[in-house]
Amino acid sequence: MANISLKNVTKKYGNAMTAIQNFNLEINDGAFMVLTGPADCGKSTILRMIAGLEDVSEGQICINGKSIGNLAPQERKVAMILEDSTLYPNMTVAENLTYRLRKQRRLDAAQIERRLAETVDTMGISEYMELMPQELSEFEQKRVALARVVMGRPELLLFDDAMSSSESVLKKQLRIELARIHAKLGITVLYATSNEEEVAAFRRPTIVMKDGKLQQIGTPEELYNHPVNLFVAGFFGRPEINTVEAHLAERNGQCGAVFGSGDAEQFLPIVRTKQLPQDFVLGIRPEHMSDRMEDVGEPCGILHARVQSSEIADSGCFLHLLCGGREITAKVSDECGIRSGDEVDIAVKLDQLYFFDRKSERAI
Repeated sequence: MANISLKNVTKKYGNAMTAIQNFNLEINDGAFMVLTGPADCGKSTILRMIAGLEDVSEGQICINGKSIGNLAPQERKVAMILEDSTLYPNMTVAENLTYRLRKQRRLDAAQIERRLAETVDTMGISEYMELMPQELSEFEQKRVALARVVMGRPELLLFDDAMSSSESVLKKQLRIELARIHAKLGITVLYATSNEEEVAAFRRPTIVMKDGKLQQIGTPEELYNHPVNLFVAGFFGRPEINTVEAHLAERNGQCGAVFGSGDAEQFLPIVRTKQLPQDFVLGIRPEHMSDRMEDVGEPCGILHARVQSSEIADSGCFLHLLCGGREITAKVSDECGIRSGDEVDIAVKLDQLYFFDRKSERAI
């Protein structure tokens, strides 16, 4: 299959815009990796440069150790699947699968038929062969579209938000199907998506981008628990992590993080051993807070807040609070009975606090 290497890759559009800046990445042969970040962060540009649909301004892209800068897209053994990878409506499934190979005339009829039989067996779609696309469900159409790509025997599959408009049930079916095909064929896969829930569902090594720059690589769990900066911390987890500017102070002989002032001052003891600067950004995830101390456990700190509003989401009940002069969100028990305007004490997991440098926004 394919080992992919991007070395100091930069993409510029004229003198006004740098879409990708000094991007370095290694994808091992047979790996399945997810590429994520907000809209317009450069994900599609990365895929298009690998596929040969965009030129590289600086740096180089290598497949299996060889630079592909001078290769045309059809010479790279790379297939790119888009959201609108539709089937030809006037052809049967079998005709859809073989059309490109027949048009390219690189294989004779017997070779094409053998490849078709192999692909149909691998994909498990023999019952679709004589059907027209409009006779298939959306999931079946997606399976055939993937089979059409497999017919070309690519060494690398690139997916560019290929499920962005699909319903959640269909997305789950497609994730399972893609995982099955990857395990069976061992094709290297790079899957781009802006959806944080989709990233979590794949549970694959994930590359995080922002403004054309690589931010961090890790599993979804690593990115959630150990973000390298404020951006990654905010990208993973819903509702987003609470962040407040805080400073070190001592109260009753105990060192802690302080934010707010006067009667609104809040103090959380610091239990970590790594030294902190005097001023920093404090991060607290809503799910690491509760109206019940028993839900948090030890070590535990307390914040005093006023309830602004509450909401019930798929992931639980949340309070929007005014705390230390800052608006924050906390996850609470489903039957807490707390209402807008109430004064509440919110328990915080002290061993789950995040600390970031104020200037660089890097994790401390």
